[in-house]
Amino acid sequence: MKILIVHDRKEVADVLREIVAEEAPTCEIDVREDLLGARDILRERFYDLMILDLTLPVDATFGSPSLQNVDLLLKQIISDPAYKVPADILGITADNDALSLVKNSISEHLMASIPENADGAWKDMVAQKVRYVRSSRHAREVVSHSSYGIDVAIVTALDKEAAPYGDLLELRPTAHKDISGFPFQSKDGVWRKGVLLKIGKSGQAPAASETQALISLYRPRLILMTGFCGGRLERTGPGDLVAFTTSFAWDYGKWTEKREREEAEPTITFEPRPTPLSVDENGVDHLVRTLIARDKPNPADLERRIKELSGGAIEGWRVRRAAAGSGSAVVTSEEILERISGLDENIYAVDMESYGFYLACRTTRMAKPDFLCLKSVADFCNGLKNSGLHEACSMISAEFAKRLITKEYEFS
Repeated sequence: MKILIVHDRKEVADVLREIVAEEAPTCEIDVREDLLGARDILRERFYDLMILDLTLPVDATFGSPSLQNVDLLLKQIISDPAYKVPADILGITADNDALSLVKNSISEHLMASIPENADGAWKDMVAQKVRYVRSSRHAREVVSHSSYGIDVAIVTALDKEAAPYGDLLELRPTAHKDISGFPFQSKDGVWRKGVLLKIGKSGQAPAASETQALISLYRPRLILMTGFCGGRLERTGPGDLVAFTTSFAWDYGKWTEKREREEAEPTITFEPRPTPLSVDENGVDHLVRTLIARDKPNPADLERRIKELSGGAIEGWRVRRAAAGSGSAVVTSEEILERISGLDENIYAVDMESYGFYLACRTTRMAKPDFLCLKSVADFCNGLKNSGLHEACSMISAEFAKRLITKEYEFS
């Protein structure tokens, strides 16, 4: 827990620090003595509680303390997004006139206003408020760890993988530049909330860190990653949509030194030691399995659009449930692909993000979401690799994700 004390009289600030330290021993405490100091630190840090003297000077080195200065501070931090508004604000003052004026000015911003009375009863009142903030913070943590905040989050690594959603969903800006919000109606006719995150770069590390932050911020019930991937030519065709049941970190392992004979030169080889991450046939994966069993044809208008986008290279595609090899490098070698495929015979696809995405979804301390990575095969990891099918494959995976959340998934 983090608490900011803003008071221009050091003797009172020291007492407040002692009270906070006794009631919340592990709390981080910052102290400032004027409006300028409070304003500067509130640009940098979030606080669970700010204990605020209701009469402050603008600058402690000169000027007189006043309620007007505090009024200005509160208006600034609440209206200007550059400031991080504390979760709760507790007012305290020895000025009885200021206390009476508070009711007509800034009382709406305060959890309470405490008079610094001579008998010292104010100390017990402050202690009670600190205990309340501590217990309410714990309650908020319990809620965040056991309940969902929104219905759906969709994640893409690259902007071009997110591009189809501009036509498929009603995207709206949020306070976070790489995250868009969108409303959608699920199969039960209920309007629900979703967010779309464009990470903006490929790789396991960005996928893990950005997905973890997204889950902490929004706590989605269902989270999907979409886009394009590489495929195994003998197992998949152009455009095939692979739902990753498991992700293998194919480039995680150790380098070993081997000799055919004792006097021979050593051969340095890399031995993968994957720790595969699985969806464990969760709700959305089971749903995809059911949809595959139905074996419905792709919508004719979508097939025409994909054929056009792909220049005729994709005339139809299948939905497959299979494992994927995920690594930090682009694979353009059939030899490397064979090595990856050797980790598990069920590996049909190769990408650069799914392992990090699955790691974030499985290890979050928030309420664990239902999750799945859905990617369409754009190439076969050989020397002919190119970006010609990226647009069409991004559309295939995005269309399928939209179908899942609007027509198939049981949110209730």
